[in-house]
Amino acid sequence: MSLKTHTIAALLAGSLFVTACVSPGASYRPIVDGPYDSAYEADLSECQKIARERDWTGDERRSGMLAGALLGGLFGLFSNNSDAEDVADAALAGAVLGGLDANGDVQDDRQDIVINCMDHRGYVVLG
Repeated sequence: MSLKTHTIAALLAGSLFVTACVSPGASYRPIVDGPYDSAYEADLSECQKIARERDWTGDERRSGMLAGALLGGLFGLFSNNSDAEDVADAALAGAVLGGLDANGDVQDDRQDIVINCMDHRGYVVLG
């Protein structure tokens, strides 16, 4: 199996892994100890709106992609029988995975914002 095939396989597997692990982000509906009435729905809507304001910046995207490209390029460079094309393919795959990972981090942050917001509004958030 060539490095190019390994790179493509790693990219697909990593994409599936990252996508599967991504939290619901701002759409998160926490489990609370209390009633799910109109006040809960109004507070949840406001907290989700606040969480959507947490956008990922170009710096986060660039950092994730750069780190992924660096690691992918190093992988390609030190693989057996690697050539410039293999290194470039590995770096590209790493950049894509690094960008996806940065997106997952933002989704986690958004979910945390919803949880903290509901907590600060007096809800006992269980999960």
